[in-house]
Amino acid sequence: MIVLAACALFAWPSVFALAAGFLVPNIAALAYLAGTHALGPFIDQVWRWPAQYAGSPVVSDPVRNGILRTVNWIGFHAAIMIGAAIFWWKERNWRFLAWTALCYAGVVLGWRFFPRYFFLLLPPMAIAAARGFSLVRSRLLVAVTAVALCVPLIRFAPHYVSLANWNDLALDRDSRAASKIAVENAPPNATLYVWGYRPEMYIYTRLRPATKFLECQALTGVPADRHLTQSSVVLTSGTHEAREELAHSSPDIVIDGLSRYNPALSMTNYPELKPWMANYREIGHTSGSVIYKRLSAAPKDSIR
Repeated sequence: MIVLAACALFAWPSVFALAAGFLVPNIAALAYLAGTHALGPFIDQVWRWPAQYAGSPVVSDPVRNGILRTVNWIGFHAAIMIGAAIFWWKERNWRFLAWTALCYAGVVLGWRFFPRYFFLLLPPMAIAAARGFSLVRSRLLVAVTAVALCVPLIRFAPHYVSLANWNDLALDRDSRAASKIAVENAPPNATLYVWGYRPEMYIYTRLRPATKFLECQALTGVPADRHLTQSSVVLTSGTHEAREELAHSSPDIVIDGLSRYNPALSMTNYPELKPWMANYREIGHTSGSVIYKRLSAAPKDSIR
């Protein structure tokens, strides 16, 4: 919607064509979902769950967090801010201001202000700054901009050197190690279920998903952006039914990629899953994952 609104500022015919291109395939897709009885689950996963997720900010004071992260972003991109300010002051182009405001609205939406959300601001700001720098005639402004360009270098250069120790890479290394154990112990044509939010394990193992649940957000009600350290339930309806459905499946391999980080969300804490887990034995573990293999030869459920 932000893209549509931004295009409307520049060319009305283009926005109508873009709107038609957006609506036609989506209407066809909705019709297909309705015809295959998948519209209800689609609404749950794409609208109901995200709405509850967006209504539960990660921090206790999202306004303060938003102001702080916005100021930090402005400071980091001080050079772009200087160029954009020059452009806005000299050419007073309201369309770029409106475009920037719409993009910032996308950053604010959900009250999370994650750094990646600010990527929305880069296109209008970078274009405006490029034009602004072309208008600069003051040597003082050139010097100030050059100093501003040093801010990200000074602030983040040490992190470029220590990138190998980044937590996300450590989690990926753990996923690779757990996947290796799973593959070494998996029977032919094995299926997999991963508890936690570790979708890369399906890629690394190349094992087929055993259920429609590829992770555990719908089963615990705790969003993946916080479930490694928090246990506050956001999704309150449907989780019991989802756990019961998982308990009727028979994956050959189960990888628990969450409990070692947050024992409160361990699979064994849920009554629906305790009898199910009795059919599995541990075959290995890493620092962040436990790998299980099915004991019985019960027929596997297909993906629903």
